[in-house]
Amino acid sequence: MNNQFKLVVPKTNLDFKRYFFVRWSILRKPWGQRMGTEIDEFEDEAYHIMGIDSKERVFAVGRIHNISSNIAQIRYMAVLEKHNKLGYGTQVLKLLEIYAISNQISKIVLNSRESAIDFYIKNGYKKIKQVDRLFGEINHWFMEKEIK
Repeated sequence: MNNQFKLVVPKTNLDFKRYFFVRWSILRKPWGQRMGTEIDEFEDEAYHIMGIDSKERVFAVGRIHNISSNIAQIRYMAVLEKHNKLGYGTQVLKLLEIYAISNQISKIVLNSRESAIDFYIKNGYKKIKQVDRLFGEINHWFMEKEIK
């Protein structure tokens, strides 16, 4: 793993512009979705993390938001393909979990694309049931993890 990177909370408008662009380019663009579809109504209340390299390029993103007083949902986890399987996704996930624990969250839920199920299982999440099918072709599974 290249140690010339850092994980940060986006703060400025430029940070968020770059953060959302990576989310869109990985999670929406390949299915012909327009820019803006990577943003939802929970952005302002969510906690965001992004990985940036030594040239300040964003290559990993993730977000968590509360859905009840003790349950939070992770959404929009993504790592650029050339950075996959190097541990960056796990580091983003761990920071989101630390945030949840520090905010008295006891359970994290998420909907995982089939291609990411093994990643979440490796990180302690349990596959519960199949849920929606995004863009008519991407199967998702509801997963959860009890945290302390």
